[in-house]
Formats: sequence, structure tokens, C-alpha cells
Amino acid sequence: METGAAAELKGIGAKNERAAPTLAIVDGQQRLTSLYAVIRGIEVVRADFRKERVRIGFNPLTEKFDVADAAIIKDRAYIGDVSELWKAETRLIAFIRAACRIRVGGKGSRFQNKPS
Repeated sequence: METGAAAELKGIGAKNERAAPTLAIVDGQQRLTSLYAVIRGIEVVRADFRKERVRIGFNPLTEKFDVADAAIIKDRAYIGDVSELWKAETRLIAFIRAACRIRVGGKGSRFQNKPS
């Protein structure tokens, strides 16, 4: 999991004592808490007691999930916040149709259908 270089994380190995790691192994409880927070669209409490909502973007073209920063949110290839899919008011079929139009060559799309 990308860490965002949190200073309190410790590197593994003798040569990583001072460098903030760029990847972290998350234990099961943290993983489940994060997954629950993303699906429900709720805030989590960080180590410094700040509350923050975790947003995860998904790129259906590359099948890649990423923490939704400003670039991911603006990138039309991504669904900027997957928690939208689990909201009671989300009409999934309409959401999927709109996402397909945006990503696969609909009017105003960055992507154009290419012949195989």
C-alpha cells in the first residue's frame, strides 16, 4: 500500500533506518477498517487523531485502484470515488452507462473507440 511517506513508519532492513518507506504492509484490522470506511464513505481517525475520509479511485481500463488524490479525481479514466457505488441513492445501471460513455468514446470522451 502506498504510504504517502508517513514519517512514523519504520523501514525494514539495516539500510532503511532514516528513509520513510514508500510502501507498507497493512495488517488485517487496518485493511478491514480501511475497506469498511471506503465502502461506507466514512471518516477514519489517523494516528495524529485527525479525521479524514479515505477515497479510492478505480480505473476500469487498467483495472487499477489508487488513493484518490487531485490528479486521480480529475482523470476521466478513473471513477474518482468508489464509495459512490455503495450509496443507497446511486442508480448503478445509470452510473455504469455514464462511466462507459465517458471512458469508451462517448461525446466529450478522452478515449475513442479504436478498430481492433
